[in-house]
Amino acid sequence: MRRSNQTPVRVRRVIRRSKDSLLQQDIAASPMTFEDNMAFIKDQIDTFADMLADGDQVIEAKENQVAAIMTRMRELNAQVRALRKTLHSDGRVPSYAAVQERLKIDAQLAALQEASKTYDDAETGIRTLVQDWVAVRGRLTTLTDVSLSPADEGKLARLQESFIAQLRAYDFTSFPIDQIAISRESYRPSRDGYDVGLTSASDTIRMIWAYLLGMLEVSRSAQTNHLGLLIFDEPRQQGAQAISFDALLKRAAEAGSVGQQVIFTTSEEPTLLESILAGTECNYIRFDGKVLRPMAETPKQEPEPDDEVDVDEGDSPAQN
Repeated sequence: MRRSNQTPVRVRRVIRRSKDSLLQQDIAASPMTFEDNMAFIKDQIDTFADMLADGDQVIEAKENQVAAIMTRMRELNAQVRALRKTLHSDGRVPSYAAVQERLKIDAQLAALQEASKTYDDAETGIRTLVQDWVAVRGRLTTLTDVSLSPADEGKLARLQESFIAQLRAYDFTSFPIDQIAISRESYRPSRDGYDVGLTSASDTIRMIWAYLLGMLEVSRSAQTNHLGLLIFDEPRQQGAQAISFDALLKRAAEAGSVGQQVIFTTSEEPTLLESILAGTECNYIRFDGKVLRPMAETPKQEPEPDDEVDVDEGDSPAQN
């Protein structure tokens, strides 16, 4: 294109692409982790649960209002009927409306007296509970300074030592084993002073193994009420690794040398079980098929040759 004075002019053609989004697209997206997603979904569920609970409370309040209005309507209808009867009644007799009002007042008085009695009984019960609570609090303050005896502390220490050692041998991996201890309040496994909480199914089984076998081992060196007998029924039911099961069987086999007994019942493959038990001193009993089966019919016992048998003519006694 040229102007009238023939001066050349360059024309730049600009093509703008329309954006298909109103948001800025050059920001790198950071996807939420699995834990963040689970927490977000849980918050959403809790929010809707709260909304549902609020809705239920509103509905209940509305229903109570409707019930109160209906009751008031019945009272007013009864009052109107009484006034109508009073208009048509003899003026020398008491007013029907006045009699009904008196009966209504008497009923309200009886209800208030019953409510007052219920309140007095509840107040008396609360005073009794307060006195019991004060007494219990006083007794608890006397127990705060009572600690475990040295013997009991030693038992718990040995139980914790055995428990931790077994978790390491069983390949416990849900969280660091150093965070686990035996609580001096509940005598159960705890994590940093609190309940252990959620673990994998296999690690939960490992903790049960370690705790039960640990109490058996403590009874070897301390006076306890343990029977010296421990029975495991399908101990590998939650899919614990074979190496963990191997460590459990070898540690349990030590009970035989101190007069204790540990019994295992399992449906493991015989080849795997026999390879684990190789070199382990134990009494291995294998059952082919089901252990519990219906009893076969008992065969009839034939008479001995010396027994007297009544035989009909033409018959002969059975021979052994």
